[in-house]
Amino acid sequence: MARSLASKTNVTPPGGNYPYGRIKDNTGSGDGTPVDEGVYGDIHQFFERLMALTSTTANALPENTANTFQYITALIAFINTYVGSGVGSEAATRAAADTALDNAKVNRSGDTMSGNLAMGGNKVTGLAASTSNGESVRHEQLTVEAATRAADDATEASTRAAADTTLTNNKADKAITISAGTGITGGGDLSANRSLGIANGGVTATQLASDAVTTVKILDANVTTAKILDANVTDVKLASKFIKSADNINYLTKEVSVEDWDMDATTSFSFPHGLPDHDKIVSVSIQIFDDTGTTTIYYLNSRNGSVDTWDNVNINCYRTPSGLFDSTLFDTVPYTRGIAFIIYRA
Repeated sequence: MARSLASKTNVTPPGGNYPYGRIKDNTGSGDGTPVDEGVYGDIHQFFERLMALTSTTANALPENTANTFQYITALIAFINTYVGSGVGSEAATRAAADTALDNAKVNRSGDTMSGNLAMGGNKVTGLAASTSNGESVRHEQLTVEAATRAADDATEASTRAAADTTLTNNKADKAITISAGTGITGGGDLSANRSLGIANGGVTATQLASDAVTTVKILDANVTTAKILDANVTDVKLASKFIKSADNINYLTKEVSVEDWDMDATTSFSFPHGLPDHDKIVSVSIQIFDDTGTTTIYYLNSRNGSVDTWDNVNINCYRTPSGLFDSTLFDTVPYTRGIAFIIYRA
């Protein structure tokens, strides 16, 4: 009596693509199908019986090309001995011939062709009008389609001609020129791409009237000493609350939000600084917010943690185990955990 796969220990029940069940791997908790006699006994008995029925003596070598595949050889011998005698019977031969004949003919009630059908100069008549892709079309459908396409082509040609006329009427003639005014360089006719620029010395005291240049009009790090003519920008021309002649503007500060750090569960955390060159970072300090949003703790250089390192992408920080931040007061996520203040060289 054979033992079914579904009856064995730790086997996936029958269903889906495995109608007889399926053995399982051990994930480490002892939940895999055991390697025991109950699982593998019948398999070995099957092959031993096959070898015995075909009088095949095991060569005690692994099954491979060099040692031959004895189990396959025994199976072929079994089929030739116990099954082959019934295949050549007249009834079986006739049934096979009938099946082959049925498969070769086209059924009048509907069928699928497996090869080309040559009509020998005859017509296919009585076609229904096609309604979807992959169906044959009738002659009158082709005639209507050709007429429709010709009309569409004529409409498209007319529309294109009108668009070309509009484009020609609206374009600027290449003889038109762009002239550079006072303090401006470049320009020329429209026969090629033209550029305009500010001439050397083109920005004068008139353009730099008091408070005319403000922080709103200066992009961060885009105005450098190389772009300012020596002594042309004075305290009078700069709003004193932004930049003064005595100010040191070699260093800049950037604020970055520290998001979603569950400090109770995780000792280390990284967040992007967004700077193009991390080698210019001088120092980083972090202000931490607890989950109530009312208590502020300064994190850097304290006994509760530190900023460890930074690389070309992230600031990497750390909190002390069992310290102040190892608490449910700092475990809410998503949450803005704090603000990092980054000082970097301009």
